[in-house]
Amino acid sequence: MRKSLLMPVTVIALVAGWAAAGRAANIVQNPGFEADTITLSNPTVSPPAEWTATGNVGVDSAFPNTGNNDAFIGTGTLSQTLTTVIGTSYTISFFVSVNDFNLFADPSATFDATFGGVDLLSGGISPEFVAFGAYTEFSDTVVANSVSTELSFTGVTDSPDGPWYLDDVDVEAQSSEVPEPSGALLLLLAIVSLVIVRRRMA
Repeated sequence: MRKSLLMPVTVIALVAGWAAAGRAANIVQNPGFEADTITLSNPTVSPPAEWTATGNVGVDSAFPNTGNNDAFIGTGTLSQTLTTVIGTSYTISFFVSVNDFNLFADPSATFDATFGGVDLLSGGISPEFVAFGAYTEFSDTVVANSVSTELSFTGVTDSPDGPWYLDDVDVEAQSSEVPEPSGALLLLLAIVSLVIVRRRMA
C-alpha cells in the first residue's frame, strides 16, 4: 500500500524535474557583478570580471539592485561576448538606475544597450525614463544571427555628473526543444496515478 501511495508523488516529481530541466539558464557571466571584490581600500573594480570596459566604467557597492555590487557607467561602454545559437530567440533583461540629481541637469545624458547590434532601447533613454533612487527593468527579445553575440551597454554623461547604474543582467534562450508541461498535464498525470492507486487498494 505504501508503494502505491508513493506513485502519484513520484510521477509528479519526475514531471516537475523535467519542467525544470527545460528552463533556460542565464548565459551572462558575472551578471550581477558579485564576482568582483569591493573593499574600503579597493572601492571600485574595472573592468568587472568577464566583462570588457572602456571609459568611466566599473564596479562598486554604492547602489546595488540585489546582492552587494553594481556596475556604474559614466561615459563609457561595458560589454560581454556571448556564445549564441543562430536562429534562436534570446530574452535580454537588465536593471538600470540613476542615483545622482546631476544626471537630470545633463542634457547629453543617455543610456543605451545593444545585443548583436540590435538596439534594445530604441536609440537610448534619458534619466527621465528611470526611477530616481530605484531600479527600472528593461527587456527585449532578439533572434541571434551569429554564434558569437556582443551584449553592450553604453552611458554618456558630462563630467562631473553622476553615473548610470546597471545590475542583474540576464540573457536566456527561448528554446522549444524541451517544452515545459502545462499545469493541465500535471493535473492529468496526478489524476491517472490516483486512479491506479485506488484500484490497487480496492
